[in-house]
Amino acid sequence: MSLKARLQSLQRQTGVVPASTLAPSPSIADRLTRHGRRRQGVDPAALAEQAGGRLIAPSLIEVVRRFPLGDYHGHMALKCIAETPRALPEAGEIDPRRLVFLDTETTGLSGGSGTAVFMLGLARLEADALVVRQLTMTAFSGEAALLETGEEWLKDAQGIVSFNGKSFDLPLLVTRNRMHGRRTPYDHLFHLDLLHSTRRAFASRWDDCRLQTAERRLLNFHRSNDLPGSEAPAAWLRYLHSGNSDDLLRVVDHNIWDLVSLASLLPALDKAHEEPHRCGADVVALARAWLKNEQEERAVALLESAGAALSANGRLLLANLYRRNGAWSEARALWEPLAIRGNGEAIESLAKYYEHVTGELEYALALAIRLPASPARRQRITRLQVRMARRGPLGL
Repeated sequence: MSLKARLQSLQRQTGVVPASTLAPSPSIADRLTRHGRRRQGVDPAALAEQAGGRLIAPSLIEVVRRFPLGDYHGHMALKCIAETPRALPEAGEIDPRRLVFLDTETTGLSGGSGTAVFMLGLARLEADALVVRQLTMTAFSGEAALLETGEEWLKDAQGIVSFNGKSFDLPLLVTRNRMHGRRTPYDHLFHLDLLHSTRRAFASRWDDCRLQTAERRLLNFHRSNDLPGSEAPAAWLRYLHSGNSDDLLRVVDHNIWDLVSLASLLPALDKAHEEPHRCGADVVALARAWLKNEQEERAVALLESAGAALSANGRLLLANLYRRNGAWSEARALWEPLAIRGNGEAIESLAKYYEHVTGELEYALALAIRLPASPARRQRITRLQVRMARRGPLGL
């Protein structure tokens, strides 16, 4: 047997068939056809029609939706979006009609220079409606047009409102503009990130502070058949690879609801900060926000408005604000019930009050003895005993 024949025999025994005996390999197109996965072809015009929009550049679709201010989103009247916020410490003197609400859908959720914005959603108040404008690129070549067109709505804007935009959307948009050699159109704009407002008010009350949690709990809006935002990158890439637009059209709806909810949360969060006890917000956290903004009177008023529902931490904060302003009787009225229940901070504050304000050293010593063991406690007790010994019996 020749060497060639022996090799072929060994190949047959091991299950390896010589290449010369195989039929011609099917083409990739044949394989896709065989498995029902033939590429449908990306048709931007068809996608624009399906989404109810129009093709404004070779690879850029624009979708515009108008929501009359007479409508409701959940139980929030859209006309409330036009009201100037009064109770959000970080809102400042903003004009709602000069705000742009912004949300993006991207090719990845981790950020970085390799992540692109494939859908830029913007919303503004115009006359008697909230107008949503979406820009969706159907190929990477449409990114420059997306960035340039999106900037048009920012020309006379006073600020941007987002949800987690300070950490994600804006840094990504800045990066993409710079990669295209464009100036950054966001630097001069005021930025209100409602995620921070939501966390401040409800982080200690809710399991999470995601946008959809906030819209359910504050707006009573519940989505149906919504595509999770985490699936948006795959939906866009699926469209690029196969032309299948089913899930991408769901991303369009998802982004629209994000924008309408974002705009509606502005008045909802403002109301939560104004009357926190009505929606279960963290009164103490909100008061601390006013203190951070150097508005002590508003912090005091907010804490006082809680009444008997004010927590122990809230009572301690209010008492310290009273003390700072010399309202000692009001402060003592808050400290004493807490001290009776064994609150260490209240006990220490009362001990200081009786030692330094009223000079009632016996009361101060009795309170100091109740403090947890520490060098500061020993020092306080020793100091009081020395002062009492010097004063003599009955303070003589």
